[in-house]
Amino acid sequence: MIRIVIADDEDVIRTGLRTILTASGDIEVVAEAATGTAAVEAVERTTPDLAVLDLIMPGGPDGAETARTLRAHHPGLGILILTTDTDEESVARVWRAGADGYLLKTASAPDLVAAVHQAVEHRAVLSPALITSVLDRFASHRHPVDTEEFGREVRQLSAQELRVVLAVADGLGNREIAELIGVAEGTVKAYVSRALHKLALDNRTQLALLANDHRGLFTRALDEASSTG
Repeated sequence: MIRIVIADDEDVIRTGLRTILTASGDIEVVAEAATGTAAVEAVERTTPDLAVLDLIMPGGPDGAETARTLRAHHPGLGILILTTDTDEESVARVWRAGADGYLLKTASAPDLVAAVHQAVEHRAVLSPALITSVLDRFASHRHPVDTEEFGREVRQLSAQELRVVLAVADGLGNREIAELIGVAEGTVKAYVSRALHKLALDNRTQLALLANDHRGLFTRALDEASSTG
């Protein structure tokens, strides 16, 4: 059972989300909140698997700020942002805050349930309508395409780190990656952290987007690392 906290300043939205998610049979809403501050308190009190946060919540921290606080104190928590806002800067703030997903409130019930399952496994979730713009923004955010410097940064990664990065790009969760490459789940988390540090990225979602946009470079680097290792 996936235990979640829902935070939205509108009662009707919280009710709708609770109805849709609990109907799936494997999701339990353990607390609700109308503000970001209340959401943080609810997470502290109930220790859920996932927080579903509205981006715009008056009277305190918004969804991105709340996500940043939660990520700092609960690194294993899944965080999914729901919003009507398609502005690229809003998406950017969410990713920088460490959220696992950004889903529009117009998403269908099946897509919402699927997003919860992905986010709780720390798989990147992004509404299809936003994928192109976000890829353009983040995949080249720190690294100009095909520069020698970027190539050197990618080749800093070990073979195992590269395998993990490519698996993250494929949308696999830590448990699936651990089974795929034959290591412990904690080791996968360590590889992800090292890759983020070496590539100067903020979170797993940026890593997935970057690796997808430059998959050929990452694959070649893995081939080289495997042949020399």
